[in-house]
Amino acid sequence: MPQSREAASGLRQAVNVTRKTILANELQLAGSGESRRKGLLGRESLRPGEGLWIVPCESVHTFFMRFAIDLVYLDRKHKVRKVRSSVGPWRMSACFTAHSVLELPAGTIRETQTECGDVIEIAPAEAAADDQARESQPNSPADPLERLAPRLAGKNAAASDERPTADPSLRSPGDLRSG
Repeated sequence: MPQSREAASGLRQAVNVTRKTILANELQLAGSGESRRKGLLGRESLRPGEGLWIVPCESVHTFFMRFAIDLVYLDRKHKVRKVRSSVGPWRMSACFTAHSVLELPAGTIRETQTECGDVIEIAPAEAAADDQARESQPNSPADPLERLAPRLAGKNAAASDERPTADPSLRSPGDLRSG
């Protein structure tokens, strides 16, 4: 049986380039009509670091869901157009200037300080695999932001005069909860 586009592409990582924070390191793509319609329905929760990227999408509902989620609406250039925190079950949300939306665990927006205007980098599955291979090499950076810095440098430089620098004090949402 042929694999769907989503299954073939695997997981992604969503990084807020503006704030140098990780929104999700296990981001699934919902790019087919069926996967966009299903979304997170049937799930009990989202663990820290998990998320769903719905493309294309300009509105979502949380009917029949069992938990609250954060929503980050992105335009075609992955610039944040709207954020909604802790959207509970039986709610609707829309952003008609959005092209896609990230559905993330409640609290992610607050923990990463994501705001309208921020730029989000969605790293392809191959890049995540490269990062894992690099982890096994001696002297490789352990912090995912340090590993992403070379890829993000070009995009961030185009958006500003500064080059990104890896700051070991930066943490992903899961790290912030643990201490």
